[in-house]
Amino acid sequence: AKQQRTCISFPSNKQRFATKKSSPIFNSNVVISLLIHQFALIMIRALRKRCTEKGFDLCDPIHTQWYNNLIEKEGHVTKGTLQKISTPPTISEKSDANDATLKYNAVLIGNSKSIWPKFIDWLSLQYGMKLEHSK
Repeated sequence: AKQQRTCISFPSNKQRFATKKSSPIFNSNVVISLLIHQFALIMIRALRKRCTEKGFDLCDPIHTQWYNNLIEKEGHVTKGTLQKISTPPTISEKSDANDATLKYNAVLIGNSKSIWPKFIDWLSLQYGMKLEHSK
């Protein structure tokens, strides 16, 4: 029996292939998994763009396991000062740079000094609005 291949196209113009088996459930699981992965990538790009616009220039996918390992190692879990983060499903993708596999399940958002001009503008606007309302 010859196996057929189904090409699945995504907005990135990359092509992914799923091998058709006799069970339609197998194909559905593969397609759903690929769509979830692609949706996550699109959401991270959109989140990064919106965060950057607001001054949060640090927006990178991470895996929560590093945090759990760190607080466990430092004794915070045993002392009860910190709790581990539950581990949501993980997304894996190949890195173009060194052919390593990147795994993440969360996004770390932060800022550098680039937030200050945006914050000062916002604060000035708030102050101006308060002056207008107090007249």
